[in-house]
Amino acid sequence: MAAYAFLTAYRKPVQRAVGWLLIPLGRATLHVFIMHVVLIAVVASIPVLQQGDLLINTLGYALVLGLLWAMVRTRFLFRIIPT
Repeated sequence: MAAYAFLTAYRKPVQRAVGWLLIPLGRATLHVFIMHVVLIAVVASIPVLQQGDLLINTLGYALVLGLLWAMVRTRFLFRIIPT
């Protein structure tokens, strides 16, 4: 309930801050879901990410999120995977 109240009160600043990232991902939700399953399987096979280091894991998953965003912006595999 607090998140809803916060976003209701501060919708415009939040949209300016993270809208560029979240809006494209939200518009291609099915594509992002399918591609994230593939990317998480790849990430799970990287040994350095299995050590539990918070900083390295955060950077790794931020990289995955950035890669998903780039895939949506460039429409990577949109003809094969539904949006």
